[in-house]
Amino acid sequence: MTRKTNLSHPRAEKRSPRQRAATERKTVGYDRTEGEEQWLTPRYITEALGRFDFDPCSPIERPWPTARAHWTKADDGLAQRWDGRKIGWVNPPYGSECARWMRKAAEHGNNLLLIFSRTDTRAFHRHVWEHPNATAVFFFEGRLRFHRVDGTQGGSAGAASVIVAYGETAKTRLVAAVGSGALLGRIVLLNDGQASVYRLGKAASGGAS
Repeated sequence: MTRKTNLSHPRAEKRSPRQRAATERKTVGYDRTEGEEQWLTPRYITEALGRFDFDPCSPIERPWPTARAHWTKADDGLAQRWDGRKIGWVNPPYGSECARWMRKAAEHGNNLLLIFSRTDTRAFHRHVWEHPNATAVFFFEGRLRFHRVDGTQGGSAGAASVIVAYGETAKTRLVAAVGSGALLGRIVLLNDGQASVYRLGKAASGGAS
């Protein structure tokens, strides 16, 4: 008897079409992830947070500045010395290198870090929840739409995003931007091992929740 194989069975088809497509698709990189494509921070975000001294993850070509000093992939931002007296804007590669950038940002202790909201990962626990330099985490309402190097806007990101504040200056800037309504979402303030969740701005209805 000839036995038919059920192609939908996991033993017969180990990867779904979506998984195969994800494997074949280019990974997305600077200033957003690894690979050939470059996706940039929406301009309104950095403008809402004030001027930055340095951006260690800047694309070689950029439609607008994100800081006074831009370090591109050719400069190797991870290898640069990040001056703790200067505040940085960090939107790192989102692939396998992301954890290294998170650790560098946490150790620097005076920057704002834009990453995907992978709150369950070891890196997020080590370099955000458990790190003494982390002062606040902002969760965007909705998904961001990053920009191409020519300034045009792409589609919605593949996951939700957060901004992590390291240091008191970064925290003050983030709270002000959220409080003014320039950034929409929820902010978690990290104080001495305690966490308080706030929704600030005009839509707020009662402070901590």
